[in-house]
Amino acid sequence: MGVLGGVALNRKSRPTRKLLGASMPAMGPGAEKLARQIGQAAAQLSRLAAEVHAAREQAAKVGKALS
Repeated sequence: MGVLGGVALNRKSRPTRKLLGASMPAMGPGAEKLARQIGQAAAQLSRLAAEVHAAREQAAKVGKALS
């Protein structure tokens, strides 16, 4: 079979990941760690946005009360 046959079999044995219908290459452990960190950063940014929104509403209420 040879080297090329082994490579072909190895490629077929790995599951293909799909994202929005497009095939994605297999990710290694480093990419999974990076994806987890990006997810955590997105969650933190979401919490920050919610805090800023709440502070803005509070500032608007105080502004109305003073005027």
